[in-house]
Amino acid sequence: MEAGGQWFSAEDLAKVGARGVLGIPGTARGCRDKAQREKWPAKQVQGKGGKGGVLTLYQPPAQVLAAIDAIGDLPPPSSAREKPVPASHRVEQPLAGYVAIPLYNGVRAAAGDGALVEHETPDDALVFKEQWVRMELGARPQDLYLIRVAGDSMEPTLRSGDVILVDRRATRPDREGVYILRMNDMLLVKRLQALPGGVVRVISDNAAFAPFDIKAAEFGGAELAIIGRVVWTGRRM
Repeated sequence: MEAGGQWFSAEDLAKVGARGVLGIPGTARGCRDKAQREKWPAKQVQGKGGKGGVLTLYQPPAQVLAAIDAIGDLPPPSSAREKPVPASHRVEQPLAGYVAIPLYNGVRAAAGDGALVEHETPDDALVFKEQWVRMELGARPQDLYLIRVAGDSMEPTLRSGDVILVDRRATRPDREGVYILRMNDMLLVKRLQALPGGVVRVISDNAAFAPFDIKAAEFGGAELAIIGRVVWTGRRM
């Protein structure tokens, strides 16, 4: 990362992605591909880690910097703070005592084989009573976001198209529950169960899908991370 927080190497971005920033891949290659595909500004500087001592730095768009800032990993540049939020991405403030939780319609957590994170800009918001969020869910509004389920492996608990409320603070499988997993550049929604010997069982509630085990020590890396626990779901009848 260069001074000012505006330019990042692919490795820097991957570390942020592994922490659960939506839309940022958890691998350097994935970040590099995303930056090139979306035509982020890039420049080459002398530095360690690059070929022949030359390192490529990328400048993410303002909404990506804002997402990084929200999780507290890296500060956005002053230009990102001063740039007004586009009207299409603006979340209207609710009445006193209520909180607006951002909804990312472009992000799908797959109840199946995995779904790519398409983008990290909130498309909409749902409003909840703040006291209910804090007392009933035991969560802080600023730690929550909403995404949708894709696939049928978590039926009947979750169905394709369901909206799920995710608490980004829960990044370890300390208790059994439904979590969002990042595996490489894919998102999965699965039930996690801690077993003796430092093993975590990954379970699909649909019996047609077999469970599998992962060593707990493998979580938190660039290719495998828990990016939140599902604390609420809503669906159309």
